[in-house]
Amino acid sequence: RKRDFAQHSIGPRAILLAAVGAMALSATEQAAYDELFALADGDGDGAVGGADVAFLTKSGLNNEQLAEVWQLSAAGKRALGKAEWYMAMRLVVAAQQGHALDGSIVTKVSGVPTFSGVTLTSTAAATS
Repeated sequence: RKRDFAQHSIGPRAILLAAVGAMALSATEQAAYDELFALADGDGDGAVGGADVAFLTKSGLNNEQLAEVWQLSAAGKRALGKAEWYMAMRLVVAAQQGHALDGSIVTKVSGVPTFSGVTLTSTAAATS
């Protein structure tokens, strides 16, 4: 049975924050996700939205997967803040590993996504 969020006190944003809270990022993931956020936030406004979203196409995911990543991580917002970005990065990792995308997958996978043409200094420092 499909739930109507309007009838309940819990909404998509609350579900997103619960999933993000349950993710338990490693130090390597945290550093990499933060570095990727800074790279994606081309206009420096502290959010990834508008033209910044093109960065996600470097992940190699198809348009359907990218739409799923956005829908699950943005929770109805027009731009991704840090919490939403962390969720998006885990979803990209899941898709790159061949998993079906849903909100719960972010607690079952881990790692740093790859983006074409992007070399992260944070992961190089963590692995050397």
